[in-house]
Amino acid sequence: MAIGPNAVANNAGDVALGNGSVTAAANPTANGTIGGVAYSYAGTNPTSVVSVGAAGAERQVTNVAAGRVTATSTDAINGSQLFATNTAINTLSTSTSTGISTVQSGVNSLSTGLNTTNSTVASLSTGLGAGASAISSLSTSTNNLGGSTAGALGGGATYNPATGTISAPSYTTYNANGTTSTANNVGSAIDNINSQGIRYFHANSTAADSQALGTNSVAIGPNAVANNAGDVALGNGSVTAAANPTASETIGGTSYTVAGTNPTSVVSVGAAGAERQVTNVAAGRVTATSTDAINGSQLFATNTAINTLSTGLSTTNSTVASLSTGLGAGASAISSLSTSTNNLGGSTAGALGGGATYNPATGTISAPSYTTYNANGTTSTANNVGSAIDNINSQGIRYFHANSTAPDSQALGANSVAIGPNAVANNAGDVALGNGSVTAAANPTANGTIGGVAYSYAGTNPTSVVSVGAAGAERQVTNVAAGRVTATSTDAINGSQLFATNTAVNTLSTGLSTTNSTVASLSTSTSTAIQAARTHYYSVNDNGTQQANYNNDGATGINALAMGTSATAAGASSVAVGDGANANSNGAVAIGQSAMATGGMAVSIGVANTASGDGAVAIGDPNVATGTGAVALGANNTATGNGALAIGNANSATGAGSIALGNTSTAGAAGSLAFGSNAIANNVNDVALGSGSVTSTANPTSNVAIGGVTYAFAGNSPTSVVSVGAPGAERQITNVAAGRISATSTDAVNGSQLNATNMAVNSLSTSTSNSITSLSTGLNTTNSTVASLSTSTATGFTSLSTGLNSTNATVASLSTGVTNINNQLSALSTTINNNTIRAQGAQGIAADLNGTGNDTPKVTAGSNSVAIGANSNDGGRSNVVSVGSDTQQRQITNVAAGTQGTDAVNVNQLNAVSTSLSTSMTNLGNQISQTQQQIQQTDQMAREGIAATAAIASIPHMDRDSNFAMGLGTATFGGQKAIAVGMQARITENLKATLNGGFSGNQRVVGAGMLYQWK
Repeated sequence: MAIGPNAVANNAGDVALGNGSVTAAANPTANGTIGGVAYSYAGTNPTSVVSVGAAGAERQVTNVAAGRVTATSTDAINGSQLFATNTAINTLSTSTSTGISTVQSGVNSLSTGLNTTNSTVASLSTGLGAGASAISSLSTSTNNLGGSTAGALGGGATYNPATGTISAPSYTTYNANGTTSTANNVGSAIDNINSQGIRYFHANSTAADSQALGTNSVAIGPNAVANNAGDVALGNGSVTAAANPTASETIGGTSYTVAGTNPTSVVSVGAAGAERQVTNVAAGRVTATSTDAINGSQLFATNTAINTLSTGLSTTNSTVASLSTGLGAGASAISSLSTSTNNLGGSTAGALGGGATYNPATGTISAPSYTTYNANGTTSTANNVGSAIDNINSQGIRYFHANSTAPDSQALGANSVAIGPNAVANNAGDVALGNGSVTAAANPTANGTIGGVAYSYAGTNPTSVVSVGAAGAERQVTNVAAGRVTATSTDAINGSQLFATNTAVNTLSTGLSTTNSTVASLSTSTSTAIQAARTHYYSVNDNGTQQANYNNDGATGINALAMGTSATAAGASSVAVGDGANANSNGAVAIGQSAMATGGMAVSIGVANTASGDGAVAIGDPNVATGTGAVALGANNTATGNGALAIGNANSATGAGSIALGNTSTAGAAGSLAFGSNAIANNVNDVALGSGSVTSTANPTSNVAIGGVTYAFAGNSPTSVVSVGAPGAERQITNVAAGRISATSTDAVNGSQLNATNMAVNSLSTSTSNSITSLSTGLNTTNSTVASLSTSTATGFTSLSTGLNSTNATVASLSTGVTNINNQLSALSTTINNNTIRAQGAQGIAADLNGTGNDTPKVTAGSNSVAIGANSNDGGRSNVVSVGSDTQQRQITNVAAGTQGTDAVNVNQLNAVSTSLSTSMTNLGNQISQTQQQIQQTDQMAREGIAATAAIASIPHMDRDSNFAMGLGTATFGGQKAIAVGMQARITENLKATLNGGFSGNQRVVGAGMLYQWK
């Protein structure tokens, strides 16, 4: 199904929704890898695609209710849900930073203790000098451990150690839909259109019809079912279920409140096991109150942030392992401290998590699930938009049926058509036209005997029947043009033709019963009868007052036709039928009281309708169609834009190519679509989908900053908006296939995909918490070891003091030892200045494994920060870890796939998720493209069918005194011309039969009727 100008639905079952929307082939996304763990998605086998835009012309989908976030969810998710995920990631980063700061404090305390020990050792003898060097080396290694642990939470993404935040992604989903209504035949359909749109318009098909079971629900497509009030089932086999309100999300142990928590109804673009992707979704707003849909690029950004965190943790693990090796080289006197430090490094490398369950042996993380939110408007029975259009191509307007209190029409025969409440077409090819009309079996009439002579008839083998009433509830067929009267004619005959025949027969009978001398009198009588057969108003009651066109002079255009009082047909080949009807342009048709058709080939049918645009159509009471090719059907509709379409009651389509369907809907800009009661599409190419849906200005979302890192979004220049609800009246979008997740994806993502992200965040949080706990334990052990070392050192001091007091020789020896220590410290200082270490006591740690002395890392005194690498600095900020500077950044590489919820994930894992989300959205574009083509075909067939029906209705009836008549009718509707022939015969005084056929393009409308009456 393709809805909107230039919309193209390329593939079977696709839906292209909105001006310029294009569908592509579905891209199934079975799973995604986050943190080294593969997560299976729901909706992995999309049958088709829903597209609300095109590459470079994406739309936002707004007013999306919060969807379910489970492993099996195929609901669309809104911005507030992704915002909650991002908040959880930021919170996790903050808690991780806080934990690391605590670790840093412990490390600083350890460094302080070691510095004190070094001072004490410096005053010892030469024998203690080696111990001092070992302690200094151990202090440096321990400081490196704290620095690398605090500094490893970075990666390719920008990380702010001052706040502990990590940038998070966001998502936008895109939604797409159409409204439906039922329609009657040209006469009675207009009344029903006034309250319900096009109603009671139903064709027979081998495919099962759609079902709009809920009040104001819409079902478009074969087997589509809209179960609940306000629901929209969009596409072949789509089924809606009850809305599943989602008030909050729990991520990393924290509950987050989401927006759109009270969905009023559901929009479904598929069914369980037959989901569709929604493609070309513009990036939605990511705030706590957002109800916009999220696309794949936004989820990709979130996954990237998670992967970055995993990368940082992997680097930390490597650094801790290196630190453990360095500590192992320490003196045996501090082996206990070295062992504890190694344990600290191992636990840090093994996990930086929290309380979530995680299996490091398998590296698995529980998979998320997603819930999307849908929105919708009015309903009617119909098939999905894709398959319904195929059926309409052969049967006229099909699978387009509104929910009503009156019983539906029944097209029981193959290829039959039933139009109107309670209308029943029983046999193959039958047409039941009008409320309560019922067809019976055809009655072939091969010949008839008149005056004792048998005459053979044409059209003796009728294939089906056209009924405009039922036994006891017959209708007249008026305005039937005179049909051809030949031996082979199958044209319908009007009353005037049968009256003329009857008059001639009666006159001839009188003449023959006398003598030959009465021939002259017979001639006179015949002349009189012919003169009498000339009518003035074509049996129009002028209430005794002669008005314009009394002398049959209202048709001033060449080949024009004017029928009725004051009817004027000034245009060439124009038709004006009715009191005051005016068709003053070439090819125009005006039928009804004061109907005006002033545009070239315009059509105005009904009371006071105006069709002033070229090719415009206004049908109902009253409607205005002023734009070129504009169509207004129903009551009080206005179609002023070129190519605009307004159907229903009090709808307004003012933009070029705009469509307004339902009750008081408004399509106010070029290419805009408003489907449903009170739906409003305010901006160019906007789509308001469902009762009460309102569009607002697109809110471009080009990027998001998560943890100080800016992530660019795809679909960041939305050209228009698709709204499936309004603030406070959001809808869920269900049965969304898993979309591709990549930096360029504009696919919608479903609940299962967001659930995977959330589970990864939960695992990351758990891992971080566990790791910090282990690190804290290791620091406590280290502090104990330092205390023990301090005690041992104090004992050494006591012994030293005793030795100094015993002899001056010992003092001299100690002096020599001190001199040696000074030399060693001087050498150590030289090494520090030219090689690898900068330690500033409790003021912070800087480490550079390849420093030259001029490009050393720097930290601010008292900052408690860590800087690693040449020219790295803390930027004057406290409690941060830096691996570069504002002008020189570094990557953290060789990151293993994350396994815990708080593990960093690498780019491969994020790309896998991105690819999955991106794939699902492509199918949606293909569906919408194909839908557009089918709607265009349906529109032409509908106009041909209406024109053929109107042509049949234009054939006049024969006069009461006539026995046989044939007539010809013509009509035009929406640029489609039709011709009809009819034949009427009074078989007996009480028995009357009619046979009519209308032809337009490939459409054939054939009907026959028989009337028995009593006096």
